[in-house]
Amino acid sequence: MPQREPAEARVRIADNAEALNLFGKYDQNLKLIEENFDVRLISRGEEITVQGPPDEVAKVEALLHNLLGVLRAGNCLSVQDLKYAVKLAREGDRSDLRTVFGDIVLITHRGRQIRPKTHGQQRYVEAIRKHNLTFGIGPAGTGKTYLAVALAVAAYKNREFSR
Repeated sequence: MPQREPAEARVRIADNAEALNLFGKYDQNLKLIEENFDVRLISRGEEITVQGPPDEVAKVEALLHNLLGVLRAGNCLSVQDLKYAVKLAREGDRSDLRTVFGDIVLITHRGRQIRPKTHGQQRYVEAIRKHNLTFGIGPAGTGKTYLAVALAVAAYKNREFSR
């Protein structure tokens, strides 16, 4: 079987703050991406170079642009968020992550953001917002009650109903 030529793609980063948020502490985010794809990531200045097989380079380039879109929309990325984004990219899903990570349900009194963490949770939140009665069926520990209560607290704070 003939060996395919390695591909290369370059992704521009706006500034050092954006690079820090994208790379993670001690470049842990870049390492996680390299562990999950057959690519090499090289960061020099305000640019990331992605090297590897063409299909893998295309997936990682799309992933990096998607993650930068999330960061540029003013959101932060947790390790859990990155793992979910990597999983979607591995599956070839190029949907816009800003729709999931950008929907803040509630900000706690300590300033912590409560938001959906997956597409399934996003659809659940949208269903609760759209319908008077929503049934959530699924495995324990997937955030159904947590998100429902957060939405109820947010509605109460916004005076959408009274006690």
